Amino acid sequence: MSITNYFDSLVNLKRSNENYPQELHGIQNPSVLALNPDLYRNQKTLIILPSDEEIEKLEHSFSTFTDLKLCSWKADSHNPYNNVFTSYNAVAQRTGFLAKAAEASSGVFLVHARNLVNYCSPKDFFEQASIKIKQGDTVSSNFLTELKELGYRQVDTVEDPLSFSSRGEIVDIYSPNHDQAIRIEFFDTEIESIRLFDPEMQKSSEIINETIISPALEVLHARLDIEEVINRWKKSCEEANIDWASNQSYISKLNRRQNFEGIHYLFPYAHKDSVELLDYFNESLIFYFDAHECLRQWDLHFQNLKTAFANFDEENIRPPFKDLYHEPSGFHKNTNKTFYLNPVQVLDDDFIKSKGGAEYKINLSLSRKENLAPSKDNDVNPVIEKIKSYKYSDHAVFCFFSNPTQMERARYLLKNAELNFKEVRTEDINIALVEEQRQDNQLVHLCMDSISEGFQIPSEHLVFLNSNDFFGRKRRKSQRKAREDFNQQAGQFKFADLKEGDHLVHIQHGVGIYKGMAMMDVQGIKSEFIQLEYRGNDKLYVPIYKIGLLQKYSGTHGLDKLGGKSWENSKVKVKNSLKDIADELIRLYAKRSQLTRPAYSPPNEMFHKFEDEFPYVETDDQLKAMTDILSDLGSDKPMDRLICGDVGFGKTEIAMRAAFKVLEENKQVALLVPTTVLAFQHYENFKKRFKNWPFEIRSMGRFTPKSEMAETLENLKLGHVNMIIGTHRILSKDVDFKNLGLLIVDEEHRFGVAHKEKLKQLKASVDNLSLSATPIPRTLNMSLVGIRDLSTINTAPQDRLPTRTYINRFNKGTIKTAIEAELQRNGQVYFIHNRVQSIYSRAAEIREILPDIKLEVAHGQMKDGELEKVMLRFYQGKFDVLLCTTIVENGVDNPRANTMIIDNAHHFGLSQLYQLRGRVGRSKERAYCYLVVPQNTKLDPDAKERLRIIQENTALGSGFKIAHHDLELRGAGSFLGAEQSGNVNTVGYDLYLELLEQSIREAKGEEKVEEIEPEINLRIPALIPDAYIPDIRVRLSFYKLLSEIDGEDDIESIESSMIDQFGKIPEQVLNLMGVMLIRKYCKDLGIKDISAGSVNISLSFSSQTKIAVNKLVELAIKQPKTYRLTPDSRLIVRMPELSWPQVLNLVKFLKKDFLV
Repeated sequence: MSITNYFDSLVNLKRSNENYPQELHGIQNPSVLALNPDLYRNQKTLIILPSDEEIEKLEHSFSTFTDLKLCSWKADSHNPYNNVFTSYNAVAQRTGFLAKAAEASSGVFLVHARNLVNYCSPKDFFEQASIKIKQGDTVSSNFLTELKELGYRQVDTVEDPLSFSSRGEIVDIYSPNHDQAIRIEFFDTEIESIRLFDPEMQKSSEIINETIISPALEVLHARLDIEEVINRWKKSCEEANIDWASNQSYISKLNRRQNFEGIHYLFPYAHKDSVELLDYFNESLIFYFDAHECLRQWDLHFQNLKTAFANFDEENIRPPFKDLYHEPSGFHKNTNKTFYLNPVQVLDDDFIKSKGGAEYKINLSLSRKENLAPSKDNDVNPVIEKIKSYKYSDHAVFCFFSNPTQMERARYLLKNAELNFKEVRTEDINIALVEEQRQDNQLVHLCMDSISEGFQIPSEHLVFLNSNDFFGRKRRKSQRKAREDFNQQAGQFKFADLKEGDHLVHIQHGVGIYKGMAMMDVQGIKSEFIQLEYRGNDKLYVPIYKIGLLQKYSGTHGLDKLGGKSWENSKVKVKNSLKDIADELIRLYAKRSQLTRPAYSPPNEMFHKFEDEFPYVETDDQLKAMTDILSDLGSDKPMDRLICGDVGFGKTEIAMRAAFKVLEENKQVALLVPTTVLAFQHYENFKKRFKNWPFEIRSMGRFTPKSEMAETLENLKLGHVNMIIGTHRILSKDVDFKNLGLLIVDEEHRFGVAHKEKLKQLKASVDNLSLSATPIPRTLNMSLVGIRDLSTINTAPQDRLPTRTYINRFNKGTIKTAIEAELQRNGQVYFIHNRVQSIYSRAAEIREILPDIKLEVAHGQMKDGELEKVMLRFYQGKFDVLLCTTIVENGVDNPRANTMIIDNAHHFGLSQLYQLRGRVGRSKERAYCYLVVPQNTKLDPDAKERLRIIQENTALGSGFKIAHHDLELRGAGSFLGAEQSGNVNTVGYDLYLELLEQSIREAKGEEKVEEIEPEINLRIPALIPDAYIPDIRVRLSFYKLLSEIDGEDDIESIESSMIDQFGKIPEQVLNLMGVMLIRKYCKDLGIKDISAGSVNISLSFSSQTKIAVNKLVELAIKQPKTYRLTPDSRLIVRMPELSWPQVLNLVKFLKKDFLV
């Protein structure tokens, strides 16, 4: 696709023999580089950009306008001098980029300017070390050994880059060559197929015919002359005055040809020569976007690395600085065609000449288009007037929208302006469409796609607009699509991290200790069991088909005794407590259903204008929540809705729109929050959001002056104050409203009992909207349908950038650099130190390192008023660094604070680290989190694994398995009351939800249904052999997944997944699938036992069975040779050739023809 001939002059320049570098100025937006893909078809191209944001913007534009595949290397901020270990992702990004650059003769490569500082392994290393494979090839019998020699780690399940696993005839490899891992299926040593697969879901996607497996590391000890490597390293250390003796542990591992943390930093000694990154792009086309800023980034990173080297940690591997990094020189190679793209002015002559090129000036007149956001005082959206202006001056205008809602509103605006519009696909945009517009000066083309930001090319009379231009919205970064099957994934991996010694709940027997898996023969049939140990060392062996009776347990309830009464008593106690809750919920629902009030009018143009002022694009969850609220307000029943979602997920905007709807109909709104700091934050945000509207918003709280308080109370009573925001002060007797319409409560569970009682009185007569930052479990949500209205916001805003996470030894230089870097961009820093006893001495250390910073301390032992003052001052930006304990874990949203340092991070749990890190990164700024561990402290394997997991899992909404369970525990407590946390703790989270659901059904008057777990004995081997799935955690996950099936479609899905991951399914596994399907039918029909004899199958039924016994009697009379009914209503079925498909057909037959 070619949109414009805009770069024709550049293509001609490229083919000319003029001196380089050459300069193009007036180019303010890198997106223009994507408009002429023909430029790159047969040309290797490197585009150097000064920030990751610019890289992402250009990636987005290339994906929108071209079919070209890019290779990107974003900012590499790791260094060998202060990181505890380097992220696998960071190593993979570097080696993948270099490998592809070494192999490619064409293609587009994007790189952050700071990465130019790196020396690299020579190109021929990747060319010689890579393994090329294709379908039909025969590989060596030592293929797995070759992978290890390439630096890959062998693991049970491939989840991280630079690893591989082997399962019979299937080998998974996560090579840096692909964004996804590859799955190779063999027949003996012949490659039958190569598939890409998602390491997170372990599911194959695209089939590919061939691929290249690059080295995982730049140091491959199997190919080295170890003595020569050591001698080169030693010589370099001596020249740099580095103590050679401190490297002895690494030297010993090298001599044993072992990989170790940081071995990749020894690449300068593994090769005769190192090269610069630009050496990979000889005879290439090279663009520097904003060349001055690129140079500044290169130099800044160089200086930071140099400082780190001067303060390096003695425990880390220590190659001399000069061997790994080079100064900002060699900006241009004579063999390259280099262009400096500069946003505004011409580069200095001295700058160009110092880089070895002649000055060349050409003004291509590309610019960001002016701000077209709706004006505050004008009812007419200026973008429409501007589009008309463009059309009258013979411009072609293309408008891009990322969702149907935006497209529909744009159609409405264009139609009202009497402009013509036509919808086209982005891939169909070409010069012919441009000409079509020029023939019709009323025509505009609309595309359902997105561009990073609008821009124009005046010299070509081309304009590209996006939703920001129509609706005054800021561009948001693209985000990986949230996985629709997250809940299924979470279910699959419930037991994936189960370890021997963990506690499990057996629904019938209580809390026991998981002691591993046991294989036993039962009636000559080999079967697998889950072994539990109870108080008094009693053992319980649970057949794997009954794994559904087991649930993970993270409470503190002690072990139960098999056959004892303590467990049953605990369940009864919890059930009685839940009965009270269920009855109260039903009572409140019945009372509320009798109340009425006049319905609010549908949203009008004024409301839509308020929506359009929102400076971001809403997530789907936000839009759904708002639809729910408008539906509630449009009814004649008072609203009582809870909005659940993590901090920063957009609940406040939903509350603002609900408030606006009520305010515009001349009713008052009250927003109640638990703390003064939160009240101040909400007040600031609401004032800013409503600044264009004539509503009087006030606040009241601990720090409100008495005179101001008195005035506010009087005006609230008279109706002159439209909205009040405050703490429990709002609940005082002297607070009167003229016409309160909506009560919004933020974090209701944090209020005391007395305040909750007053809340109930206030809620009785008005619409209610509650906000909660703790997620509500989906199962609980479903059971409460019709009782409490609930909307959930599970999608993170798309403008959030993932938080960069580093693990460092405590080093004054690192702390200084991290804090200074944040302060240089006018930000603030959280420094987490979770020991009150030593927090002030840590404060003294930081002040010694940085004497000019403003630092204050906060911890839970301070008086409430004093603590609130410190937190409020931090939120207001009055000081730079907040040194505090974990009290900020559930604090306010502070968009200025985008760096967090967590001291002694190895002492924190995974979910706590996740929660703490979530306090930063709540704005469009990139956030940084430093996990700091002490010098000279050896980390135990569990702590090291926790830190590595939190470092590797940085993507928003990655939904890591880490904190999900703990968050749901908090969700149950916040929704049903803090007192229920003890009940969750007693019986376990999953069982608690089951008991709650039962209580609600009973309170609704529904028939009580006995939950049965059928006994199944078909005398066939039904298990997953360890030879098929050796990893016990994965085996347990599949057992658990099979226990949760709803029908044959689920079985087919699991079967497909197993074949994909492990190959042909053994007969025992097929038997297990059949048994689990039979179990599902038995549970549904009320069959409590099904057993196989030599020629018969017998079935017994529960008291609540859905099978009509009288119909079974008729069946036995009609076919006595096949069916027999015993006096105790047990059905005996003659089945000489027993198989699970026959048994399955039997229960299906009963379900079809014998229901009550």
